[in-house]
Amino acid sequence: MKTRIILLFTAIVIIFSASCASTRIKTVYQRAKERAENERKAERSGKKEIPLNIQVTDVDVLALSNDIIVVLGDRFQQAGIIRKVSGTIQVITAAAAGLIGISPHEETELIAGLSGASAIVTPLQKIWKEGERAVAFQQGINMVMQAEKRYYASISNNNKGVNNTSLSKEGAKLFDEVTAALGVVLKTIAGYIPTIEELETATGRIDEKLAMKVVPTKVNMPVPPPGGTETAIIRVINDYAVNASSENTGVVKIKDYDKFLKEKLDIIEIEAVGTGTATVKLFNARGGEAKVKVKVGNRPPVADAGVDKSISILNDGKTVTLNGKGSFDPDGDILLYSWELDQSLVIGKKANLINDNSSIAAFDAYGTGTYTVKLIVDDGIERSGTDTATITVTP
Repeated sequence: MKTRIILLFTAIVIIFSASCASTRIKTVYQRAKERAENERKAERSGKKEIPLNIQVTDVDVLALSNDIIVVLGDRFQQAGIIRKVSGTIQVITAAAAGLIGISPHEETELIAGLSGASAIVTPLQKIWKEGERAVAFQQGINMVMQAEKRYYASISNNNKGVNNTSLSKEGAKLFDEVTAALGVVLKTIAGYIPTIEELETATGRIDEKLAMKVVPTKVNMPVPPPGGTETAIIRVINDYAVNASSENTGVVKIKDYDKFLKEKLDIIEIEAVGTGTATVKLFNARGGEAKVKVKVGNRPPVADAGVDKSISILNDGKTVTLNGKGSFDPDGDILLYSWELDQSLVIGKKANLINDNSSIAAFDAYGTGTYTVKLIVDDGIERSGTDTATITVTP
């Protein structure tokens, strides 16, 4: 993976081919290249750097997307594609970084289009088979063209024109999608199957603030023993976390937090340091977040579905009331109720539960026989066991 990332930037100092790169893009790249060369000469350090403060506009991004279409249409091999567009991508990334929601040191991850831990589904494997390069090139062209179409639709809806003085939010999003599309193509012709995340980004189906999916969303941790520790793992299943925090560091803290200074993480370890509740927040590079509710020393709630009883429809009426107020939580947490009704031993018309998420539920008994009610309560961290009660109904 790192090799492919490095490969994408090895050609940054190579000047664009006049047969492919547009004049506008050459100008942008040349501005950056010449400034870097002047700085290197002045410092006499020999460092190969492209400054991050070169002015880039939406026009530059559109020119880049058109160049990518031309390159893919000519069906260059991977090295050819990289040679033609990598320098421009490096420059525009620096300008797009803030608008896309990443910091400049994360450029390589963005350009490589690597999203990490999202799953691959079988239908996509059939489309992106190793060796189907012609299909990959055509899909890449289609994705870039659709990205441009979304850009024009967006600026039209916002009553804007193409920005030729700076990089707009719409232009930054177009750049994100175009480079993701290129990453998908490069991965495909190299024999790797793109992830769902990459395809979603390339096809514009990803929200600007990507919702993170984590497991678990609730964590119950034991109280750490004297002198010992208790830890738990939170996994990001569709992205990477670039930061994390605990709203109550006296209860839970992020273990090895310094790892975030070096890399993005899809596995985050938390450590219990006290008792009580805390919310752990995880953040991705696009500004999205996920919350995990954590409780240290939680005791599970206890469900009480009430007592067994018998009723006569003639004498008592058909309405049966269920009372779960005997349920309790030893920690005093607010309970959520969930009732179920088993009518497998009932003869006649079936009943429907009323208020099945309340402490008091009910149903109208139209048939006769034995109704079995089941109740589970949840304290927000942990569910109780199931408690049952039977109601025998006679005519």
